[in-house]
Amino acid sequence: MLVAGDGNLWVAEQTANNFNGDLIALSLSTGTVLKTLNPFSINAAVGAPPSALLQVKDGTLWGTTTMFGKVSAGHFGDGVVYSLNADLPAR
Repeated sequence: MLVAGDGNLWVAEQTANNFNGDLIALSLSTGTVLKTLNPFSINAAVGAPPSALLQVKDGTLWGTTTMFGKVSAGHFGDGVVYSLNADLPAR
């Protein structure tokens, strides 16, 4: 998890109901969920579930997933490094 340039806590979580996971933004002052991003799945190019998460200077989120990802037929993906524009301000 990290405190991003928007001042909110961003968390990479693995969800129990679908295993794919989400990135969620939480208000530090109220604990309210402000935003949920879920580009993760076993069929998505970014794979699933998300694990590490960081924000670079231009505001982009970078992270890793632990499994899946886009691979050649007959192979099993072992996760990927992804970038995601969540419209965060630069740091």
